Amino acid sequence: MAKVGLESNRKFKRLVRELGLPRPYCLGLLETMWRTAYQSTDPVLGSAADVEVAAEWPGMDGVFATAAETSGFIHTENGVFVIHDFWEHAPDYVTKRYKRMLERKQAAAKDHTNSYIIEGGGQRPPMADNGCLPRPDLTRPDLTRPEKEREESSAVADPSPSPADLADTWNETAELTSLPVCRELNAERRKHAIARLREKPDIAYWREVISRIGRSPFCTGSNDRGWRADFDFLIRRSTHLRVLEGKYDAHASAARNSKTAGNADALRRFIAKGKEVLM
Repeated sequence: MAKVGLESNRKFKRLVRELGLPRPYCLGLLETMWRTAYQSTDPVLGSAADVEVAAEWPGMDGVFATAAETSGFIHTENGVFVIHDFWEHAPDYVTKRYKRMLERKQAAAKDHTNSYIIEGGGQRPPMADNGCLPRPDLTRPDLTRPEKEREESSAVADPSPSPADLADTWNETAELTSLPVCRELNAERRKHAIARLREKPDIAYWREVISRIGRSPFCTGSNDRGWRADFDFLIRRSTHLRVLEGKYDAHASAARNSKTAGNADALRRFIAKGKEVLM
């Protein structure tokens, strides 16, 4: 997410000048690009086309990628475009998710090392000075490996989402909308989150559900009570199906609000009629 004061930053001003677009539009492009990287927990974007897909750039090919590189928001590393200073500015939920992923990799590597048997004078795995396997850097991904290898490794180490992953995914949308952020995963929330993840273990499925909640006027406070959906609402048994079936979409919210307004008008007429009878 963009920091306060970004619009006065010289890099941002350079981007606005390079693109020749209004400042709010340029800010939206950057936010979209960053959010794409936050969702994958990886600052590596890929080619110029990948950069523009991440930012949802609608203009001519190469224009946004060139402007973003010239202004210093991305740079090339090992032949691919990478978001500049990604880990210095990433939200807490992104760094926490990445550290959890590495902890799982370390646990898997430790199990593999414990079962490692040397036969016929075979070479030992590389060791650190203290005789242990070297610990990976927790501050950033290993960009020296090919992208395909990183993706395969992540898939093996992190086969299914956890309640914390679901909460992080919720917070990605909450921090960009008026939805309340999930600040604590207590025992009750974990129990319900585990139950929902057993039903639908694909995090992409939940990302779509949460995205639609974030786009729903009704779920974001445009209702007669000012109610807003929260993480507890997400992990209820029937919420995800109702959301994907369109129960909380904009047209459904409008119809619901219209019905509520009609009921209120009917009640006022009933009260007014009662007063006339009493007179």
